[in-house]
Amino acid sequence: MGGMPGIAPPDPDHTSSSDRASVPADRGEALPLSRERVIAAAVALAERSGLDALSMRRLADELGVSTMAAYRHVPAKQTLVDDVVERALSWIPAAELLARDDEDWAERLEELVVESHRTVTRFPGLLAHMRAGALGRPGVLNWVGAISQLVERSGASEERRAGAVTAIVWCLNGASRLEEDRDPMLVALDDVAGGDEPTLVDAAEWRDKAGARSAEDMLRVTLRTIVAGLRPATP
Repeated sequence: MGGMPGIAPPDPDHTSSSDRASVPADRGEALPLSRERVIAAAVALAERSGLDALSMRRLADELGVSTMAAYRHVPAKQTLVDDVVERALSWIPAAELLARDDEDWAERLEELVVESHRTVTRFPGLLAHMRAGALGRPGVLNWVGAISQLVERSGASEERRAGAVTAIVWCLNGASRLEEDRDPMLVALDDVAGGDEPTLVDAAEWRDKAGARSAEDMLRVTLRTIVAGLRPATP
């Protein structure tokens, strides 16, 4: 559903009944709807059900208001999704890690990537929505910029740095998918390991290795491989 053209912005001195949520149990007044409340409710809904489940109707139900009331504060679903992405990325301490100089750039990069993984796995589908118009949002640009600046400190060539940043984003996407698909994958490997069909790999060995390592562990190993390719070769 698209935006609602022709709707005037809400009067800050007036709150209609459709802009009020239910009355809290410990107060005798309803809370007025605001953009901050709308975004906070969208974040909670996305964390619980994933970004693909986010819709203006479900958001309105979450807030206990009409869909029209929600549209007064967020003009379209895509704007709402972008706002959720922006809010989630703001929880990653990118600026703090850039400012620190007590560790090697690679150690700070690993911390940034791991913190990013922990954040995106809280919101299924978040990375998939970081494209198109979302790429122009400050939070997304700052996040990618922090990764790029830490990679730049490796001193590697521009071409290798660009490839590394792309690979890191791909690895994050893969790790978040692995987090979601881990249990079905282990069941599938169990089925193959217990069958009679010959395979090119030992399914039981793969199952044991995958079961012993978390997606975060695998992400760290992969990231260290990328970092090793950025460091200057030692004679």
